[in-house]
Amino acid sequence: MSIQLRLNLLIGFLLVLALGGMVTAMVLDAQPRTKAEAESIAQLTSKIITTSLRPLADSADPPRALANLVDDLKSLRHVSVTLATRQAQSQTRMVPNQDGFMFGIAIDQAAPPLKIPFEVSGRLLDTVIITPNPQDEISEVREAAMQIIKYGLLAGLALFALTSLVINRSLQPIETLRRAMHQLEDGDYGVRVAESGPPEIKRICSGLNTLASKLLWSRKENQQLTTNMIHVQDSERREIARELHDEHGACLFSLRTAGSVLERELERPAPDLTKARRLGREILSQLDSLQQTNRRVLQRLTPAGLQELGLKGAIVAIAGIWRREQPQTQLTLTIADGMEILDKTTELTVYRIIQEGLTNAYRHAGASQISVHASVVPKDAVAGVMPAVSALSTTQVLNVSVQDDGRGRSPEYRDGFGLTSMRERVSALGGLMHVAEAHGGGTLIDVYLPATLS
Repeated sequence: MSIQLRLNLLIGFLLVLALGGMVTAMVLDAQPRTKAEAESIAQLTSKIITTSLRPLADSADPPRALANLVDDLKSLRHVSVTLATRQAQSQTRMVPNQDGFMFGIAIDQAAPPLKIPFEVSGRLLDTVIITPNPQDEISEVREAAMQIIKYGLLAGLALFALTSLVINRSLQPIETLRRAMHQLEDGDYGVRVAESGPPEIKRICSGLNTLASKLLWSRKENQQLTTNMIHVQDSERREIARELHDEHGACLFSLRTAGSVLERELERPAPDLTKARRLGREILSQLDSLQQTNRRVLQRLTPAGLQELGLKGAIVAIAGIWRREQPQTQLTLTIADGMEILDKTTELTVYRIIQEGLTNAYRHAGASQISVHASVVPKDAVAGVMPAVSALSTTQVLNVSVQDDGRGRSPEYRDGFGLTSMRERVSALGGLMHVAEAHGGGTLIDVYLPATLS
């Protein structure tokens, strides 16, 4: 059942309830009012008849005069006036009619009618009987109730139609929102909806537009990151291929040449041992070059210190190198325990982040103080400082930060190869990276990663 139909049914129910309440209140109020009015008119009629009977006794034909008086009083409302002699011939005692039962009006008929004797010269000629008759009042209540029901229904229908129109127009933007959300599901992040309707709907429309803008920006950023990642991978492959070609190719060619000459020399009946030794030394030298080149390539692919020393040991080792090279810069290193339980991909990412951060701080920032921090903390503990951390998939968060007090970044600065590669690594692991001006000057690189355990 749609919201529009539910609201319309609710309004219709409330209108019917209000109309029924009005009619019920009027009917309930009619019961004591009708009874009181009938009794009051009966008492007034009694006084009138009592006063009128006195001169009738002196009339020429008292019975005839009494009959005329009773006939004249038949038009009275709420009471019935008759004579005892006539009542014996025709029973006229009033009972609640169908209208009274229809509207729930229970008129108490237990009170006896008023009887006024008519005596002439001490002899009883007849008795005037005054019976309360609430039927006229009941009929009036019934007519009033029917009028209320009739006009109330007409007014209710008009109001129902008006409110339905207003609700329909107010909820019309919801259908637009539904279509826009379907477009978002289909990947159309360029969709926008008009911010119209009630304030609540406007806020929802504004939120949807903001969401669509952020999704569009995220998709463009992901596309850019993917493009950069492909370029970085291609660049690394080209550099490795170039290094293998330049170094290994030359060494292998030299080895082949020296090996061929050595082979021919040794096949001679009287080989020159001095020449053979020289060729052997050349071969060993080329093998050393190959080994060094191979170590450099492996170091670029996976740092050897990370495998041998572990994450914390490798970070301490690289920090020691920088301290020896630039002792004038104070480096504070805070690496919490428990980092060894991280998986290999996360370990390598943390190492590269700290390696790149230290390289930038030492070479480009001109800093006098550099601090490095790495620890695993509960996600809820940092969600207040960095609300976006709440979206990470794990309950434990790995926080890595590199801060310096150097010259900072100029407004026109654009991320270089190192920071771009760092962002790609962090994004690939589903983490967050924030680069900003540090408190008091300098640069702060703050990274939050899901603490994926090995």
